[in-house]
Amino acid sequence: SILWWSVDSAAQFGNPRFSPDGEHLAFDHCRPNCQFVVHSLKTGKSIYFDSPKGERWINPAFASKGNELAFVVIRDPSETQIATIRLDGSNLLRLTSSPVIKRSPSFSPDGRQIVFAGKSKTVTERGSFSSSDLYVVDLGTRVERRVTDLRVLDIGSPFFLPDREKIVFHTVGSALPRRNLQRIPLNSMFPDRTVFVQTPNETAELEPSLQVPLVASSPTPIATGEIALLVRVNDLDG
Repeated sequence: SILWWSVDSAAQFGNPRFSPDGEHLAFDHCRPNCQFVVHSLKTGKSIYFDSPKGERWINPAFASKGNELAFVVIRDPSETQIATIRLDGSNLLRLTSSPVIKRSPSFSPDGRQIVFAGKSKTVTERGSFSSSDLYVVDLGTRVERRVTDLRVLDIGSPFFLPDREKIVFHTVGSALPRRNLQRIPLNSMFPDRTVFVQTPNETAELEPSLQVPLVASSPTPIATGEIALLVRVNDLDG
């Protein structure tokens, strides 16, 4: 069945994430400044997490126990950091401080790490390129590290698999010629999308789990242990 409720018809919404117990839904809420909202499907009440002046809070994601959220703090387009907060609004922690542009955080199943997509500049003999990779931050030490060396145009929301050893995500195009990743076809509506299942280790040689012609994106672990994803079979159909 479909449950519908009206929060604010003039606002823009995005990045919905369910809590592990299925009782809450967190999502971005922008009108015009962005914050995130946690809506209780049980009581019908919404909690608005208002950001301080000069900041925007987006991309909320629940920890496995459901009482804590990771999210992205935006201070300006070039400064974004990862933070956590409890569902009751307490214990706000800023975890990162690097210049990497961050988005789409997700907790590891044990709650000790957060994986996120990060964009940075790469300087080569050809010039300067903006490219994306995966990063992980440890909640205990607050040490941030890059865990892939893909240098692609973009990365979809990454998720730890239940084994805590691997991460599933998709890439979009290639910012640099890199191994078996392809550039965006100039005659295509959609850049190449490739799904990877990867151990967090930037020295590993990545092999696609799914690749064209079944152009796949948005892989998400589900409770059965399988991975749900979107497959686009041509430029007009999904």
